[in-house]
Amino acid sequence: MSEERCSLFSVFYSLFTIYYFYSLFSDLCLSVSTCPVQFPAFAGTCLLHGVRGSRPALYNDYTGAGVGVRRTLNGSWSIYCGEIEVAQFMITKQVHETALVIFDKDGTLISYDHWGEIMHHRSKRLAHRLNLSAAAEEQLCLFMGVTPYTSAILPGGLVYAPRQEAEKKVGEYIHIHFGLSQKEAFQLTTDVFSEIDQETDFKLSLQPLPGAVSLMENLRVAGAKIAIATHDSAAATQIHLHSLGWTELIDMVVSPDIVPEQKPSPQPILRICSALDIAPEQTTMVGDNVTDVLAGKNAGCKISIGVLTGVSNAEEFSGADLIIKTLDEVLVV
Repeated sequence: MSEERCSLFSVFYSLFTIYYFYSLFSDLCLSVSTCPVQFPAFAGTCLLHGVRGSRPALYNDYTGAGVGVRRTLNGSWSIYCGEIEVAQFMITKQVHETALVIFDKDGTLISYDHWGEIMHHRSKRLAHRLNLSAAAEEQLCLFMGVTPYTSAILPGGLVYAPRQEAEKKVGEYIHIHFGLSQKEAFQLTTDVFSEIDQETDFKLSLQPLPGAVSLMENLRVAGAKIAIATHDSAAATQIHLHSLGWTELIDMVVSPDIVPEQKPSPQPILRICSALDIAPEQTTMVGDNVTDVLAGKNAGCKISIGVLTGVSNAEEFSGADLIIKTLDEVLVV
């Protein structure tokens, strides 16, 4: 038997010895859930933890006392007993605890600025495919929410709309004004949107918003899970995360491709909580749009935070638990 297998056998023998005595003297029941650490002996990891009260089986109490094993930074295995870690963060001198933070993407983690140029490229590609006149091309560009010559984003335009909504409205515009069938117009639109995504060098155009990277890194170090609930497509989001080098920071992404119900529906948040096995009551939602805050409220999140770096203003965030100017204001402690 290899040295590592012997070590693992000793760990698990000790673990279940502790479990036996722990179960004798505790009125907590023990359950098994998935943990991010991967053991070489099998695909998953077992984490034994306490479950309190009558919480639905879908969610487990990640603050209960328990016993488990984890791999240390030097590669060895260790047994631990006690409380499952949650991250603590501070805003305006008030400390909060969370096991999971769900972020919106555009306007929250990433600046909207790059979308003006991208939407302009999409409008020009569509105009070329449709063989439009200069005047018709300008009107299409304006309809898509950007100025024809500077790529400036127009307030309230389609740049801020969920991707599926933007594709649908542009397809309808093409169908009405340029004679294509609805099916042809929508197919052309979705094809062009995807083409521009694939051709764009997002490493040059994407700009993380102040505090985004350090906040996610510090939350991970503190033990919190991180997820993204976005209105963008899954494919585009993965391109963005890869370009920014964020793929290792994010535990899960939910987009309309995965959950058709969009924010302010609670379903994107509930899907993430279910998949990561963390209750909404242990979850924080952060977004720049009032729909993000409403989604957090509708899902029963512990905290819903509005950040003033995107679509909504402070008045629109009146229902938020907290309002911050930038993510720099969040200090992980």
